[in-house]
Amino acid sequence: MLYYNFAPLNNILDSLAQTDIEIWNEFKNGDENALCFIFDKYYNTLCSYGYNFTKDIYVIENCVQDIFLELIRRRKKLSNTDNIQFYLMKSLRRRITRTDNSAQSRLIQFRSDKIIPDNEPIIDTDFNKQDNSLQKRKIKASIDVLPDRQKEVIYLKYYFNFSNPEIAKIMEIKYQTVSNTHQKALKNLRNSL
Repeated sequence: MLYYNFAPLNNILDSLAQTDIEIWNEFKNGDENALCFIFDKYYNTLCSYGYNFTKDIYVIENCVQDIFLELIRRRKKLSNTDNIQFYLMKSLRRRITRTDNSAQSRLIQFRSDKIIPDNEPIIDTDFNKQDNSLQKRKIKASIDVLPDRQKEVIYLKYYFNFSNPEIAKIMEIKYQTVSNTHQKALKNLRNSL
């Protein structure tokens, strides 16, 4: 009888199915694999998000690296989170505004042309059977002409799937401001589409 040990494969599958809470707790307890997982999964997303606020690539990369160094240094004192991406993006936005004077002075101009989301936005439109790529180009062009704050809310909501309360925390604005901005952005998108 042939016997094969599936334990290594099961460990890999288990790590893929872990929740953010479990991964975060493992990281806080000193698991280097959890740190590598977090870094590999979110580094590019953080850089893409950061590029929307400043043209200085070195500022962004330094801020992202500083966040990870700070996480390592303060690992035992970190608060719990059930959404690692939210935690990191909020930290990055705050760090950029403290680090980059040009970003701070213009109250963070969101430049959607630099974003490289891993997923496509899910925006309900009235297009019936039009070409999907044409639809995506129209949506992207319509988003690009939105005011900066509206653009950032749309990207955080539809590209990164954050809720309004999470967006309010990331952008450090009131929940009602996010809700109003979101509604204005959707109205502008409907009018332009």
